[in-house]
Amino acid sequence: MRIFKTLLFLFLVVGNCQAQQLPNKAEVSIAFQSILEEVVANEELAIAGISMAVIAPDMGISWTGAAGYDSTTKEQALQADQPFRIASITKSFVAVTILRLQEQGKLFIKDPISKYISEEYRTILRGDGYEPDAISIQQCLWHRSGLFDYAMGSDDYIAAAQKYPTKRWTRTEQLQFAMDHGKPLGKPGEVYGYSDTGYILLGSIIEKVTEQPLAVAIRNTLNYNDLALKSTWLESLEERPEGLPTSVKR
Repeated sequence: MRIFKTLLFLFLVVGNCQAQQLPNKAEVSIAFQSILEEVVANEELAIAGISMAVIAPDMGISWTGAAGYDSTTKEQALQADQPFRIASITKSFVAVTILRLQEQGKLFIKDPISKYISEEYRTILRGDGYEPDAISIQQCLWHRSGLFDYAMGSDDYIAAAQKYPTKRWTRTEQLQFAMDHGKPLGKPGEVYGYSDTGYILLGSIIEKVTEQPLAVAIRNTLNYNDLALKSTWLESLEERPEGLPTSVKR
């Protein structure tokens, strides 16, 4: 929270600058870098390394920086341009793809998921008391589908993943895992519950609507090239872009 408050304060200070009083780039760079170094130096946080990018075109700011190391072994200094796994931030890509497909008239987020998912998935869901006709795409986007989270709903999935670290889980296995290890959180739309399960179903819907594998569908729908996302890819589903620095490790 101390780090967050420091960043927020700095952003507010910078944000209050008038166009004719843009912040000094050197001072901003020093301020941002000092924040990162303070984070790494804080033994209570136990962070090996941290990187940050701040882009504010109207204020003349385009800054990237890093501090610390690129792994917990602390053998190599972290560089700001090293790729790293973004984990659940991937959901943002899935959500925006769904919204873009709605803009293109290929789906409607108020539609029930039953309209797009396979009969196999409908059967799996009904087997645990869910009604796919009552769960909308929008509710999955908002984590209000009532779907038990296969990944974080309990410790079972983490334990299974640790027991079989090289196993490649299919979407169907993850969906069935949710049914086997948890119950509905509530009626669709009535309860908030963070749900990876809802987002793997959204991935299935994207593939169904676009008739493309998920990685290809997201890349093409969002048009990575126009967004200059040259260092972005879905690991294991796409080839790693050439010329990138070594990825950040654990």
